[in-house]
Amino acid sequence: MFKFGVEYSFKDFIALNKLYAKKMKKWWRRAIEIFYIVAGIIFILIGAVMLTEEISFSWFFVIFLGIILILLMVFAPYLGAIQTKRLLLQDEHKMEFSFEEEFFIETTDKSESKRFYNSIFSLYFYKDRYFIFLDKRHAYIIPKDFLKEINQDEFIKFISEKSEKEWIYVK
Repeated sequence: MFKFGVEYSFKDFIALNKLYAKKMKKWWRRAIEIFYIVAGIIFILIGAVMLTEEISFSWFFVIFLGIILILLMVFAPYLGAIQTKRLLLQDEHKMEFSFEEEFFIETTDKSESKRFYNSIFSLYFYKDRYFIFLDKRHAYIIPKDFLKEINQDEFIKFISEKSEKEWIYVK
């Protein structure tokens, strides 16, 4: 029915990590983010006071710790994307997809995986990419640009009907 190949870029992994952060956002996760940022600001302010009071060399460590806490929160999606890319089993980041009537096949240089549509956990569209989640953490990324050869509207309708899931559009 539908057959196409994709080649992943670093931006695809960043989009996956940002989508995961958005869809799995819990109140406690937001609280931790706020805590890190506030703690970072407090450490920087304490370090600045220590610097003006000429209290030993420990001011450097306090300011450095504050900056690290803030940078961790700002660059968390990028760090997650680096880890995701590193953990990806495919060296080339190239995949072929074949969506048939009863199942779909994902093929790489190293393996081939056949999955039935009822194994799809959820469907998302975010930043010009389709995400087919197999569970809460694992997803196939299908950049919209790689669907130019096929009818995209038919494709998303087909996947939605076969999986009995609706596409969720995230801003």
